[in-house]
Amino acid sequence: MGKIKKLLRTAWVDERRLFLAVMGQSLFDALIPMADIVGIGIVIDALLTGQERKRVTAVILYYVLIHTGISLVRELLAWLRNIEARKSTNAVQSRYARQSLEVDFPYIQTGRFLCLKRRSMNVMPSFYISTLGNLASCLVKFIGVFSVFTAVNPLLILCILLLSIPVARMSFRQKKAERQYRQDVAREEQKSDYLYKAMTEYSYAKDIRIYDGVRLLSRKYADNAGSQIGKLGRMGMDRARTQSVSYLFYALQLLCMLAVFSHMVYGKEISIAEYTVLLSSTMLFSSIIAGFLDNVAYLRETCSCMDIMEEYDDFIRENSQVYRSADAGGSCGPGPVSIDFEHVTFRYPGREEAALEDVSFHIAAGEKVSFVGTNGAGKTTIVKLLLRMYEPDSGVIRVDGRDIRELSSKEYYKRIGIVLQDFFLYAYSVRENLCFDRGTDETELEKAVEKSGILERVQKLPKGLDTCLYRNLDPGGVELSGGEGQKLAMARALCGDTGLLIFDEPTSALDPLAEYELFSRMRRISEDNTTIMVSHRLSSTKYSDRILVFQGGKLLQSGSHRELMAMAGAYRDMYVTQAKYYTGEGRLYETQAEHVTGEGGLYETLAQNYTGEDGLYEG
Repeated sequence: MGKIKKLLRTAWVDERRLFLAVMGQSLFDALIPMADIVGIGIVIDALLTGQERKRVTAVILYYVLIHTGISLVRELLAWLRNIEARKSTNAVQSRYARQSLEVDFPYIQTGRFLCLKRRSMNVMPSFYISTLGNLASCLVKFIGVFSVFTAVNPLLILCILLLSIPVARMSFRQKKAERQYRQDVAREEQKSDYLYKAMTEYSYAKDIRIYDGVRLLSRKYADNAGSQIGKLGRMGMDRARTQSVSYLFYALQLLCMLAVFSHMVYGKEISIAEYTVLLSSTMLFSSIIAGFLDNVAYLRETCSCMDIMEEYDDFIRENSQVYRSADAGGSCGPGPVSIDFEHVTFRYPGREEAALEDVSFHIAAGEKVSFVGTNGAGKTTIVKLLLRMYEPDSGVIRVDGRDIRELSSKEYYKRIGIVLQDFFLYAYSVRENLCFDRGTDETELEKAVEKSGILERVQKLPKGLDTCLYRNLDPGGVELSGGEGQKLAMARALCGDTGLLIFDEPTSALDPLAEYELFSRMRRISEDNTTIMVSHRLSSTKYSDRILVFQGGKLLQSGSHRELMAMAGAYRDMYVTQAKYYTGEGRLYETQAEHVTGEGGLYETLAQNYTGEDGLYEG
């Protein structure tokens, strides 16, 4: 009872308007069949007893007016209920969506979080208030039917209740089986959601068509659906057996009541009108019992999920540390920031090998630094730690001399501008994509767009900065090329009072000439900021003050381009290997230059990134 009281208290406090609308509608839902039973009984009695036509007509009119009045009030309450239910559902959806944004990055797609989120929704008032309303309706109907039977013979109620006990036991058993089924298919439902997303969303479409992925995804979808149907079939078979037995008891109950009522008619104990009322009440009572048991079983299931809700709330509370530090702690100083990694070690969840192992380095305020290394060297992992997507297993990360965990995450993120390789643009206006709700000054916004090299394209858009991207939500939305999208992502990084710019493979979607132009502007783009560049293309490193070389999660080398090229090591090996493709030693440069420019003009320009007029490569 304690849990039910808690459910009622929560419904009353959190969703009072919806609670009242549901209860009101449920009350009038219950009154309609009772009015029908009593009203029809009175009409039949008036006809059988030979009353005057005017009186019979008056009885019929009263019955119709009462039925109509109850139905109209019921519809009004149903309208109010639908409005409040929509508001409540929107609020629940917003809450869970926001918590998905607040939870720490490593837990977003974990099975435990997704399962807790799905199951805890059962305890939200939006989803169980209707059950409380159904129980209230059953209670009102029961009182009405009880009154009818008591007026004739109270033993009739006892007889019906005794015959309902086996049905109640089977109903609880069936609801338990259905709850277990929902738990069993939770994994399959996650797979179905993912497969449907992969088969219908635009971002997957090209790869699926090019690599003929239709058959693979269709087969996986069919296999997953088959697994769900198999479990559903087994549950359905159990349900059919249970329902068959329930129907047998219902038939026995109806047979007994018909026999008793018929006997009472022959014994002149009741009239035909009373017989009709009793028979209708019996059939209504059977549905009341079935509905009551179903809703009690559902309420029991909801109560059993209350622990899940507590577990979910604990999970959110314990694993939203970054969000909860938004308004706690200090902030970085003005201008470019300094960064220190002090003996940092980190392993991704579920992995034994370290992604970073005892890494230490210092980046001075305003310094331009490149991270280089092979795939899996730990470059992007450092970026993720800087962004507090993960916390290090050991060691300390400091920004402006302060432990990053002591800073207000809200203020800290305001000082960071980042362009990720897998950046994302939203189907809203260019302006909203650039500054979200940060209220960036118009002049500052235009300056960021100009610096990123996308100003001319934006000026040509139908509504300029207010043009919507993509056609998901706006038929007049525009599509951007990969390079244009990346430039827009760069403009977003430059908006605001940034003190740290991070470019993680910023040229991955740019053509070679655009890449060269970007590198040529890099100093101006990153002026007055500490800058970190993560790139596989080592031609970008000549614009950096210093280069950090990583390998196997460890810091291998540190120095300027000239310093690293002057010594044997991983950096010079990688640089010389890449330079061959542009300097002609591998013949690739001359071959491609002939096809692209005819004279090699473009690739001569690109080759300067590796050779340089100042002899960087030769040195």
